[in-house]
Amino acid sequence: MGTLGAGVVIAATLVVLASPARADDAPLVNLLTSVPSTIAVSSTVDNVKIRPEHIADGKLETAWNAATGQILGAWVEVRVPAGTHIKQIKLTPGFSVVDKKHGDLFTKNARIKKLRLYHAGRPIKDITLDATRRDLQTIDVALTGGDLRLEVIAAEPGSKKTWREACISELEVWGTLAAGTIVGRMRAGRSLRRGQAPPAARAVLRVDRRGLAQRRPRQARDERQVADRLLEMERLALPESVTVLR
Repeated sequence: MGTLGAGVVIAATLVVLASPARADDAPLVNLLTSVPSTIAVSSTVDNVKIRPEHIADGKLETAWNAATGQILGAWVEVRVPAGTHIKQIKLTPGFSVVDKKHGDLFTKNARIKKLRLYHAGRPIKDITLDATRRDLQTIDVALTGGDLRLEVIAAEPGSKKTWREACISELEVWGTLAAGTIVGRMRAGRSLRRGQAPPAARAVLRVDRRGLAQRRPRQARDERQVADRLLEMERLALPESVTVLR
């Protein structure tokens, strides 16, 4: 990935093996919750209740918000394993929820009207979203796995003038898996700043590895590969602002 802002490392657990299938007839799965993936965002609002991992927690009631003042130029970057085939990107153009205390967060916050899609660092196309719809909107693509970036290039201002940040309640990346791919479910945890991330990640791996000998050999092997993937994430060159979800 390029220079990361705040980030989310999604670790796969409940490991099984995908059935062999051709990319053109395999079932579509949400790659962000099926295989080890990484999400990075340009920045995060200074609010402890709004966290970067909310962008992929399966809930339209939560959201990722960029830092205040960042709407145009805000971006989300996703890394999915090589060998996958990306067919659809689904996302909301804003903060979808109507909150009991704060009112309609969709209309009060800015809503994304247009995004620029990059793949492996190259611009692919500009995407127009319907800024009046608060549900997931589907973008059809045909891309190989690797790095994707979605950058905001146009937005509709919100009615709350002091809320000046790009928002996305949910992001999904749907595609097919390579034969024999390790899959599982996203395991959420607390966020960590870069300085805390390496020892915390190692602690998680120690816990994961202790139980390997007690499991069936194939399951132990598969989980060891996931743990090795987490170690790879730990070695990413992350800037000081990064937040890691383990």
